Amino acid sequence: MSALALVYAGQGVCGPSASALKKQLKAILDPSISVVKVDGEYLRTKDWEDKTAVLVMGGGSCGCWDQDLQDVGIEKIERYVRGGGKYIGFCAGAYFASRVSSFNQREKSRLLAFFPGKAIGPLVDEADYLSLRAARVVDVSYKFRWSVEDGALYYQGGCLFDVEGDSSTVEIMSVYRALGKAAAVFCKVGKGCAYLDGTHPEFIWKASLKIGDNEVYAELAGKLSTQEVFRQKVWEEIGTKLALRIRGQPLIKRDELNFLPVY
Repeated sequence: MSALALVYAGQGVCGPSASALKKQLKAILDPSISVVKVDGEYLRTKDWEDKTAVLVMGGGSCGCWDQDLQDVGIEKIERYVRGGGKYIGFCAGAYFASRVSSFNQREKSRLLAFFPGKAIGPLVDEADYLSLRAARVVDVSYKFRWSVEDGALYYQGGCLFDVEGDSSTVEIMSVYRALGKAAAVFCKVGKGCAYLDGTHPEFIWKASLKIGDNEVYAELAGKLSTQEVFRQKVWEEIGTKLALRIRGQPLIKRDELNFLPVY
């Protein structure tokens, strides 16, 4: 039986984020790993741990996830990672995996606590964090294996991580340049590990969106479409950092840049 990469697509998950994650994982991972979407019932009731290479939780509203996963599902995720599993969390998935999530100054203790500190957001002062008004291009400095490089990524509703420097269990992978605060962290969790990121590197922005009717998308695409090489490099680093089996070829062909990041 082939290994699995599980993309959480249960209650409260942003559908476009889950779909973009599935597409991206299929592009980067070795063909021997099957990428499938799963819901809370699957994670609660199925025996998935031993055959799963990585569990990925993306954007959405993690306030619904406690109900969807219930204690049994969350405890299974925790045991999986602490026993040697791998977790990737973007935006809501990062809040959900931090010891404390602080969203709009409302704090909640989380059971997973892969990041042992506080995830704080959103970073944009908008009443509706899912609206286009809250979408931004954020400049980050990203630590790759041999260098630190500046680039830009799509942001909407995500967090910063309240950590000042690396430790024995937490490594800062990315920093918001305007804030000087951690945007992404790699966490050692027992025998396993977790990569958490407040941005959305799962979305591909087509240059053709620059000439679309929607002025907001056009402005975002004008900036983010030029960052595709940087975005792909971030994914290569994630795969390497988590010791995932990845393909020995470019992640995305240029004619496959067709995912519109609509919340």
